[in-house]
Amino acid sequence: MNQAQLAVIGTGGLAQSQHIPNMDKLDNAVLYALCDLREDLLDELGDTYGVARRFTDYKKVLADPVVDGVLIVAREDTHVPLTLEALAAGKHVYVEKPL
Repeated sequence: MNQAQLAVIGTGGLAQSQHIPNMDKLDNAVLYALCDLREDLLDELGDTYGVARRFTDYKKVLADPVVDGVLIVAREDTHVPLTLEALAAGKHVYVEKPL
């Protein structure tokens, strides 16, 4: 079975408490990349969940052809532009509310 390669953009409290731990349990998807402005947080979460690909620039995540989909869990005022850019890049998108 092929696993979807997913990336999380924004690794704050909700991503840490819900999305990342839940993704770690999936059989049909793998947490391929993490993206956040805080490198210390990327290192901590990447080490905890075994995610080697860590980005501070979301455009690099969207440009990565391996990434099938993104979870947008960044600040609320970034939800719409990030979603539109991700869709334009051909990625499947899950975006936290509010949109």
